[in-house]
Amino acid sequence: GFCPAFVLVRGGALKRPTGVDLSLEALRQMAPLPATTDSRVNLVIAGVGGTGVVTVSALLGTAAHLDGLAVSTLDMTGLAQKGGAVFSHVRIAGSAGALHGTRIAAGEADMLLACDLISGASRDALVLTDPTRTEAVVNTDVVPTAEFVLHQDADHHGQERIARIESLTRNARAIDAAALCKAVLGSTAALNVFLLGYAWQQGAIPVSVEALEHAMELNGTAVADNHRAFHFGRLAAASPTTFEELVAGNRTAHIQGGSRQMLAAAVEAGPMDSGPGGRASDDLETLIASRRALLTAYQNRSYAERFENLVRRVQMAEAKLEGDDASLTRAVAVSYARLLAYKDEYEVARLYSDGRFETRLEQTFEGDYRKSYLLAPPLLGEKKRSFGPWIESGYRWLARLKFLRGSFFDPFGRFEERKLERWSIEHFESVVAELIDGLDGSNHGIARSIAALPDSVRGYGHVKAGKRQAWLQEEARLLIEFHRPPAPVLLFDPARQSAA
Repeated sequence: GFCPAFVLVRGGALKRPTGVDLSLEALRQMAPLPATTDSRVNLVIAGVGGTGVVTVSALLGTAAHLDGLAVSTLDMTGLAQKGGAVFSHVRIAGSAGALHGTRIAAGEADMLLACDLISGASRDALVLTDPTRTEAVVNTDVVPTAEFVLHQDADHHGQERIARIESLTRNARAIDAAALCKAVLGSTAALNVFLLGYAWQQGAIPVSVEALEHAMELNGTAVADNHRAFHFGRLAAASPTTFEELVAGNRTAHIQGGSRQMLAAAVEAGPMDSGPGGRASDDLETLIASRRALLTAYQNRSYAERFENLVRRVQMAEAKLEGDDASLTRAVAVSYARLLAYKDEYEVARLYSDGRFETRLEQTFEGDYRKSYLLAPPLLGEKKRSFGPWIESGYRWLARLKFLRGSFFDPFGRFEERKLERWSIEHFESVVAELIDGLDGSNHGIARSIAALPDSVRGYGHVKAGKRQAWLQEEARLLIEFHRPPAPVLLFDPARQSAA
């Protein structure tokens, strides 16, 4: 209830994003047909329920029938058809006699189509693959499920999952299909069909283009979009350069995350050498620079320098240890920046008034719509109230007053919550200084764990207070471990020596 990031929009309509304006006929001709394949193939489709995995299975089954091929499909949806892992087994052959059962046996998959990285790298999918036989097309994007909400700090090990798929398949192609699909189609609704086109272009699916298009027509849902998604997927596989040029030359194309370079990386990922994206850069200097820029915009240059000075002290202390591990410096940079940039009234006003929010609204809605802001100002109690567009002028004025933050004249600085924010910053600085003074090779891992604790302090009001209390309790326990001398290394066994 305390979170200020709620806006109610009435009227208008959702704006339909636009992609690359290219006719279906032109798309058909831009990607050459792949070499013919064996008419017998075992295809595994892995994804998340509710995203169209079963639809792709049905399209392939229908297309195979239209081509006069024998086909069997088995959709394993488990207990949760929406939001849970779904695996479809599709077997295609020239005659029914060549199909022995509907389920693909272990190690007999010819193609793994991983519509979601987590389900594609799961044991249920990879037990069906063979390093000498299986081709794979993998979407590096991770579909958000309830797990992401319940465990916000969970590391889904994208790099490890990618390496696992690569090691258990003969040839794996990884693409950020979500970014590519949004770039050319304006949305990710047909993402799985886009991936089907990408996989089909590898020459591993023995059904014709005509049959697949007819199957989409018989399905009767978003036929034109599915046709275009399929052929854009083909083009992305056949000619990444042409695909990129199409998007770069289209002014209305929107690339999720922002840049042409990101699109190029997504198209040309090829070997699986990158994770699903969305996390901070692995480069420490890039991380420090991004946090410095954030804090400069949040307050001013001297505030950002306060951040960098502490981080550099940690970096110098860590550099004196053996090896090139900079994990402590990274943990301090992430946690310290979070503590420094606490979300107060000035920051909320800045984020609402710097133009980015208004741009997002215009990109999302069209027509005659009205908006109101749902807020719980501290002076008016904990209950949320609705404020009309008039408050936007107040936001602009309040954002200009951020120089008052933490000063004697700060009208919000006397609230207990704001005092705790400032105390948390000073406390963390003192703890980091303690870590620097006592750091050595034996306690480096514990120091990293201590430095990472504030990153879990999130939310507002009593929620954040509870997270802060949990941080301090765990920190106190770990500090005892940090200062405890390592156990002595015994060169002989005292018990045996006494017996002798």
